[in-house]
Amino acid sequence: MELCGITYHIIDKFQDRGIGQLVLRFVIDDLFSENIDRIRILPTNEKSAHIAQKNGFIKKASGIYELKALDYQEMQSHGKKIS
Repeated sequence: MELCGITYHIIDKFQDRGIGQLVLRFVIDDLFSENIDRIRILPTNEKSAHIAQKNGFIKKASGIYELKALDYQEMQSHGKKIS
């Protein structure tokens, strides 16, 4: 089982432009194509947490959000593109 943990921060000047969502979508697609079993994110603020939730991540202990490969594949198979 392969686990990957990431965190990210978009500086204030560039927030609210969809950059975080775009970057997260790219990173998720890339990591799961490398046979990662799950991805964990430690959001740096509420906006980052909201982006994680919109992309299928589920809140775990200590503010960590997690997306499992099976959940990602299910979203993809149901035509739910990561937003």
